[in-house]
Amino acid sequence: MAEERNKLDALNRENEISELFRIVQSASINRAFCSFAIEGTWGVGKTFILERLEEKLEFFKKLVDIGFK
Repeated sequence: MAEERNKLDALNRENEISELFRIVQSASINRAFCSFAIEGTWGVGKTFILERLEEKLEFFKKLVDIGFK
């Protein structure tokens, strides 16, 4: 139950997560280097954003791995 609660996007950050994913995906496809920082005070959801981004990247990696085998 606590795990489900942690997955809810109560602050509606999906747009930011999708934009970060697009940037990382584009850099990966173009084999470019990139770095970024997520700054904010305690409790604004930095960890939440990074965890969701990681989930999207894992899914993308699986698709790419399947597509190139």
